[in-house]
Amino acid sequence: MNLASTIAAVAICSSCALYAQTASSHRAGHVLPVVTAPGVTWHPDAETGTRGGGAPVNDDCSTLPDMTLPLGGSLTFTGDNTGATSANDFEPGSPLDGVDPCVWHKFTTSGCANITVSYCTTSPAFQAVLAILSPSCPTGADYQSYFSYNYDDCGNGNGTIYYTGVPAGTWYLPVMANTFVNAVGPYTVQVSATACPTPPANDDCANAVVLTAQSWCNFSDFTTNGATESMPAADCGSGPGFANDDVWFSFMATGSTMSIGAMGTDSSFNAVLELFSGDCGSLTSMACADDSLAGQAEEIAATNLNVGGTYHVRVYDWNPGYPAVPNFGICLVEGTGINIGIQEQGLEQAWSMFPNPGTGSFQLQYGGKSGLGSVEVMDVTGRVVRTFSMQLTSGHAQSFDLGNLRSGNYMVRLTVGDESSVQRLMVVD
Repeated sequence: MNLASTIAAVAICSSCALYAQTASSHRAGHVLPVVTAPGVTWHPDAETGTRGGGAPVNDDCSTLPDMTLPLGGSLTFTGDNTGATSANDFEPGSPLDGVDPCVWHKFTTSGCANITVSYCTTSPAFQAVLAILSPSCPTGADYQSYFSYNYDDCGNGNGTIYYTGVPAGTWYLPVMANTFVNAVGPYTVQVSATACPTPPANDDCANAVVLTAQSWCNFSDFTTNGATESMPAADCGSGPGFANDDVWFSFMATGSTMSIGAMGTDSSFNAVLELFSGDCGSLTSMACADDSLAGQAEEIAATNLNVGGTYHVRVYDWNPGYPAVPNFGICLVEGTGINIGIQEQGLEQAWSMFPNPGTGSFQLQYGGKSGLGSVEVMDVTGRVVRTFSMQLTSGHAQSFDLGNLRSGNYMVRLTVGDESSVQRLMVVD
C-alpha cells in the first residue's frame, strides 16, 4: 500500500469509541495511526530542521533517559519539537517510514497496562498526533497503535489517546512535528497507566478450555478481556494482525474431520482462529482462519485428524487493542462444510426474523416449502427457553412474541420436516 492510500484508510473522528479499521487497511496489515483534530486533514510535512545545531535534545530515540511509569501512576514529559529531524525515527521500508519527524520520550512499565497519553496542557493545541507506542528504536512494524482517541476530553482542542493491553516493557513515545497542521512547538504530555484486567483462566495453552464436539454449531461464550499474547500472530494470508489478547481451547478429535467456528458477540470483535497439533510446549500450526472482518464468523474445517488425538485452538481479536466488547462465541462440530450458526443445510436461505434486534415482538419471514414449523429458542448456554409451532406459508410472515425473555443474545432453531437451521436473534429492553 502506498502512502496516499494508507492515509485514506485512516478513520478520522472527533470522539472515536473503537479502533478504526477498514477492509483495505485490514488486508494491508496496518492503519497509519496519525490522529487529527476535527476538521483537520494531515499530510506529510517536510523536515522542520537539520541534524546540525538546531535539533532538540530528544530528537534521537537512542539517546533518551529511561523513566519508570508505575501502574496507577503517571509521568509528565515536556519539550519543544521545533527543529525535529527524521534521524533514527523509523526503520526504512517500515509502515511509518516517511511520517513526519518526531522527538521522543521513553518509559518502562512493570506489568500489562492500559495507558492514556494526554496533550491537555499543551498551548497552543497540537492538531495532530502520531498515536503509537514503539517497543524499539528506531520504530519498525511492531508498534502498539491506539485503541481510541478524542479531541473532546481536554476541552481546549488537544487530543487524548488511549492504548489497551500494552505489555510490560520499555516503550518509546513520539511527539510528531508538522507545521502544516499546527503540531510544532512547546508541548506537555501526561502519560498515565492502570493495570490491565486479570487475564481469563485460559490465557495460556496449559490452561486451555476443553471443547466438546456437537452435531451443530452451538456457540459457547468466552472473553479475551485482560488476555496477554502467547506467541506472535498468525499470518493467514491477509496480514498477521495482533495476537496481544489470545486465549486457548483444546479438544479430542471424535472424527477425522471436524470444524471449529468463532464469532464476536459485538461488531467490534474481529476473530482470528488458529488450530495446532502437538503438546503446549511443542505446538505445530495446522491452519488458521482470518477471512472475514469484524463481527463476522471464522471457520476452520480440519481434515485427516487422528481420532482420539488432542488438538489446540487459539482465538484472538485482529485489532491491536481490546475490542469494545471483548467477547466471542466458539463451537466445535463433527464433519465439515457446516456453516457457522447453522445446524443443518436446507433452510438457511429460506427464512429471516425482524426486527433484529427487537424488544420482544418479532416477525418470521418464510420463503421455503409451506408446512408446520417447529421453533426452539435457546440462550447462550444452549438451554432451550421457549418452544412453539406455527403454520408456515411460503412468502408470508408470522408473528411471535418473546417479550418476557431477558435482554440478550439467543439462537432460534427452525425445523420444517427434516430440514433445520439456526439464526441469531437479539432481544433488547
